[in-house]
Amino acid sequence: MKTLKIYIFALMMLVLSLCCSAEEIYIRVGLSFGKSAVTRSSFSFANGFQIGYLGADDTFSPTMFFASNSIYAEKTASGTFKFYDANSNGCLFETESGKSPVICPQGQDRTSAYTLYSGIKYPYYMLLTPNDDASHNVINLVESEQYIKGVLPSEIYPSWHEQALRAAAVATRTFTHQSLGTKHKAYGVDLCKTTCCQVYSGISKCVYSTNKATDDTNGQVIVYNDKLITAVYHAISGGVTESAAGAWGSNPDGYPYLTVVQTPFEKYEELSYGKWSRFITDAELAALIASSSYSSTLSGNIESIKVDDDTPGYLNNMTITDTSGNSVTLKTSSQINSLFSKYARSANFTITKMYLPSDNKQNLTVVTAMGKETIDTSKPVHYLTSDGEKTAQGVCGGYYIDGRGYGHGVGLSQYGSQYAANAGYTYSEILGIYYPGTTITDLSNVK
Repeated sequence: MKTLKIYIFALMMLVLSLCCSAEEIYIRVGLSFGKSAVTRSSFSFANGFQIGYLGADDTFSPTMFFASNSIYAEKTASGTFKFYDANSNGCLFETESGKSPVICPQGQDRTSAYTLYSGIKYPYYMLLTPNDDASHNVINLVESEQYIKGVLPSEIYPSWHEQALRAAAVATRTFTHQSLGTKHKAYGVDLCKTTCCQVYSGISKCVYSTNKATDDTNGQVIVYNDKLITAVYHAISGGVTESAAGAWGSNPDGYPYLTVVQTPFEKYEELSYGKWSRFITDAELAALIASSSYSSTLSGNIESIKVDDDTPGYLNNMTITDTSGNSVTLKTSSQINSLFSKYARSANFTITKMYLPSDNKQNLTVVTAMGKETIDTSKPVHYLTSDGEKTAQGVCGGYYIDGRGYGHGVGLSQYGSQYAANAGYTYSEILGIYYPGTTITDLSNVK
């Protein structure tokens, strides 16, 4: 067995090069926790790693340096953590009972030295915390501005206009600091790495353009009445945004900056996900209802779909009634989007009852001048179009949706910001359009 070399660095040198600065804000990003907690976590490095613990002020106190570049960790029955060399399976280190270890890659530059975990390169520190069972959580402890750099390339195209990238950086930073510790606090995590919070890819996707946009706007956030806003964003609005009240039923007074905004500069028709349509058959609609939370109220046979507000834009107050007279009203656009998500990319659509020629043969009830009549579609059916009279063998009933946009539609439109930047708008002007009534300030000014 090859002897593993263990190097102990002078503590003073390590503290000077690796401890968290008092001016830096560190974020705990959950990589594996809760239902995704692990019983074994594996890590790789380029030039070895260091291990230690966090102090009360989140200062990293390194204990040892190891030359191993591939390791794994497990929690023992006694509550300690054991670290093993992945090649020899030899135990390198066992932590003190009840303490959560921190590991970090050896290297002078914390933004380029990395720990490889689950195929992704992460900067700074990895914190391992125990659970009550045999599992443990893996958390990336990362400086906040570096976290922004790790999010941007996954949320916006790095090749886009620099003003659009800056707008995204400020919105991302605002969303980050406003939402810290609001969702996963029970696990000791500030944010997760998924769309639940924001997609975070460590340094694996970091590139010059998005790093520069972060640096160019360093510390800048969006405020309303001197408080951080909820800077939500989406892909494509479809020429008009949705309000927080319309999307989620929020109190309009609580989010006055998340309101309906017309964005004529967004050329959504050019985008594959910007303009779309779909014919949903009655059978497909029945399947949607059956797989939804409304299945206990509605039968599969839908009599009508009515939208109370016919204002163009995102749909609200949609009432669906079945043939037995049972009905359900979807009050928000998010509820509508959720139900139709298999066929619609947003709730910014119109919906119309329609019958189309089909190879399917079924009885069809229609309304004529003589009242309701039932037609046997196994025989030829004549119908009128703009091109004149046509004949079909079989008719299929359903609903035609004609839609625009992609996402919930609230706040900043990512593609809209790109069109605005190309039209000559600056990042501050773009943010002012999508979050009306807000201003940009430095994070240090926010209480």
